[in-house]
Amino acid sequence: MKGLKLYLVISAVFVVVYVVAQYYKPKPTDWTPTYLKEDKLPFGLFILNKEIGSLFPNAVVRSSREPVYNTLKGVNYRNSNYLLIAGSLNLDKLDYRELDRYLRNGNDVFIATFELGKVLRGRLKIQTDVVYGIAEKESVPINFVNPSLKSKKAYRFNKGLGDQFFSHFDSTRVTILGKNRNGQANFIKYSFGKGSLYLLPNPQL
Repeated sequence: MKGLKLYLVISAVFVVVYVVAQYYKPKPTDWTPTYLKEDKLPFGLFILNKEIGSLFPNAVVRSSREPVYNTLKGVNYRNSNYLLIAGSLNLDKLDYRELDRYLRNGNDVFIATFELGKVLRGRLKIQTDVVYGIAEKESVPINFVNPSLKSKKAYRFNKGLGDQFFSHFDSTRVTILGKNRNGQANFIKYSFGKGSLYLLPNPQL
């Protein structure tokens, strides 16, 4: 009988220890790409939303989840910046018209997305591609082109975060701002009148 009681006590202790260990063990990182300003996930925008005021202390910052047309139509912006960060961006002709007007009025637009959509790809004559490999491997090293921004050691990321690049673009309109180790452009700028359009093919960067 004593042996049975000892067995039950030891079993109970193991169960309690296991439950406590499971309860307090670190939760696995959630890599879901939400790109939402409320999300504290690695691919959420909580930190950017919190720190953007300190990065641009004199700026008035507004957030919008409305389409580009609704956000820009009827507003005469000057010397402003428009950031679009999303997994995919599918602008229609009306969106593009307002974006073009906004840019030519002397404003800047920064777009970070995997998929630019048919209209934007067609108007900019641009295509993207990816350096194929193992998804969990270290990505192809990337860096800025401008000597004042270029790091002595190229930037390296896991999960293939630096593997997207622009495979085709109008070289007469584009300034290359960043490249990967293979010499492929992964950060570019288009000039629109007094404004500039900055494109990054990976919102997760």
